[in-house]
Amino acid sequence: KDAALWQMMAASSTLTLWWCAAFLSVVPLSLALKVDLPWGDINVLVLTDVHSWVNGHSANEPYDADYGAVLSFHEHLEEYANREGLPYFFVMNGDFMDGTGLTTHPP
Repeated sequence: KDAALWQMMAASSTLTLWWCAAFLSVVPLSLALKVDLPWGDINVLVLTDVHSWVNGHSANEPYDADYGAVLSFHEHLEEYANREGLPYFFVMNGDFMDGTGLTTHPP
């Protein structure tokens, strides 16, 4: 399964930030794991504003990434960081505005 994961990488001399936006699209996860990601002194993967993409969109390839794809991406980054002795943090900060059916009106 070629899950997709939208990411922007912002690098400076001391900070590398991987930003995974709500729509989890554009860069197939399999390709994202093969590219030479820039690693910095501090490395952060941020997942935000997931909305209805919690379960992905299986009928709309390549926009079919779900939390399992995100977890796999995180585990690969974490494994690499541990192997190379690099600091790595994964932050899931929820939804800023609208939420999802799971979070807007919890039982």
